[in-house]
Amino acid sequence: MIIKKLTLNNFMCYYGKKSFEFANGLNIILGHNGDGKSTIFTAFNWIFNSEFNLNLLDVFSQKKYSQILKNESFEVKVECVVVQYDMEYTISKSFTVTKNAHSPTTSRIIEEVLKFDFQSGELITDNRKISDLSRQVFPAAFRNFSMFETETDALKIIEGKQLAELVKSFSDAKHYEKLDEVIAELAIRADKQFRKESKADSTAQETIDDIDRKIKNFSDDIDKLSYRIAEDEKGRDFYTDKINQLVNNLTISEDFKKIDDEISKLKYETDSIRNELKNKNKFTDFLFDRLYILKDFGNIMSNFSKKIDYLRRKKNEVNNDELRKFAVEKLELENGTTPFPPGFPSLEILKEILKDDICKICNTPLDENAKDYINKSIKLYEDSKNNQKVIKAPVIFPNNFIDELQIMNNTHKIHTEKYSKERITEEIEFCIKRIEEFIKKVDDNKKLIEDLELQKKDLLLKVPDISENELKNLRKTHYDYSAEKDELTRKIGENNVRLDSKKQDLQELKITRAKTLAQFKGSNFKLETVELLKYLSDIAKVVKEDEYEKFLRVLSDRATTYLKQINIGEITGKIELYKKNEEVKYKSLNDDNST
Repeated sequence: MIIKKLTLNNFMCYYGKKSFEFANGLNIILGHNGDGKSTIFTAFNWIFNSEFNLNLLDVFSQKKYSQILKNESFEVKVECVVVQYDMEYTISKSFTVTKNAHSPTTSRIIEEVLKFDFQSGELITDNRKISDLSRQVFPAAFRNFSMFETETDALKIIEGKQLAELVKSFSDAKHYEKLDEVIAELAIRADKQFRKESKADSTAQETIDDIDRKIKNFSDDIDKLSYRIAEDEKGRDFYTDKINQLVNNLTISEDFKKIDDEISKLKYETDSIRNELKNKNKFTDFLFDRLYILKDFGNIMSNFSKKIDYLRRKKNEVNNDELRKFAVEKLELENGTTPFPPGFPSLEILKEILKDDICKICNTPLDENAKDYINKSIKLYEDSKNNQKVIKAPVIFPNNFIDELQIMNNTHKIHTEKYSKERITEEIEFCIKRIEEFIKKVDDNKKLIEDLELQKKDLLLKVPDISENELKNLRKTHYDYSAEKDELTRKIGENNVRLDSKKQDLQELKITRAKTLAQFKGSNFKLETVELLKYLSDIAKVVKEDEYEKFLRVLSDRATTYLKQINIGEITGKIELYKKNEEVKYKSLNDDNST
């Protein structure tokens, strides 16, 4: 089918009647966004695709509608002229739009097909529906590979097995498909019939049966190995494509990682500077904690010194008293002295009272209650001894503020040069200078980080299909893909060796079978017929593949020619389509046939 002309009348963005006449061969429609390129696709699809339904209220010209009055109407029409063999068909779809008070209404769709015979010059109405005619002039199998709304959709569809089926449909290879199967089936039937009618003994028949079983087993093994190799080759090709994509982006990945590391380093440095800034900004350390503010107040410093001396003495007195008490308690505990309450007899005296049965304090005999009390007191002491009581030296002043104040006081007295106006000014000015340097460094780092972030964004824009995390780990991904590819390559090599061995064994079995079959007593004509049919089956397979390859070469030349027409001066090499297993693939070649 050749499309000669397309006419749009008040259809979508096309106001009035607009016609497009097409030349034989490739026609390219160029235009900016909104110029109506997609509308042309929609018009073709509406005519030829019966399953493509449009909302008629969305496809008439709004400009035309705005120009008519209430209750007036206008026609919306798409007309396409196509040629197939000696016939020219004018196919059209149309409907009417009427303007009402509130909203427009549309009529039903009218289809019309006119047929012109070039040989007789006769123009007649074709009563077939457009959908029926479409199956003749534009079969669905071809339409699926010809109607693309965007370039991206086309690339998704034309590949692999779908492209292989398309090539088979267009090429003469399809004529040999059934012939190959029929001849192969006839060869099998002829072989069985010859064996059935021959006068070979049972041993020879069993030998042939045994060989046939082995041939089947080897053929099955070859099919399995071939399938496994094909699948591994798909995987290897997948990783090869991925690796090629990664190689193109490796430099970007390395640059991205360097920038990312530099940003991390700058952020760490900036955080450290900010922490240092907090310390440098503590001017109260100088004014109050170091008593710089009291430098010129001698009477205050004098009173401060006296109070500090008094506090120091009182602190020492309290500390010494507590330490003496601790020393006594510790000594008594170590010597076994009873730590009874003040005025209570010691352990030695209590034992002596029990022994003499007379109280040494009141000089009276002991009664039973007194003995029980003394025994309980002794037991309480012994239990406390068994618990191994340990006492620690008391910490009277855990925070040594008084000593620190005394150090400040002595520093004021001994190192007066540290508190000169010049010295204080110098130290504070130094800190201010450092603070200014730190602030400038933080600002500079922030500016550097912003610039580096922009560089990261620019690099990411160069690889829109890769995430930031994937880009950073590109080197590792490249290594993993390479390892997977190498493993598949190893398996393919091993299986190819096994496949060649199986094929050789299979060929030897076929030769043995032919020799065995030749020994059968039967008609030479029948035997030659069997061999001829097998030979014809092999020829059909070869011719089928040759026709397939021939059509691929034509497609490759056409693809290269069209691409050079579209991209003048851009394409210097060529496109090559090739069959691999059950799929058709394509690659770009330079003029010297290098990829």
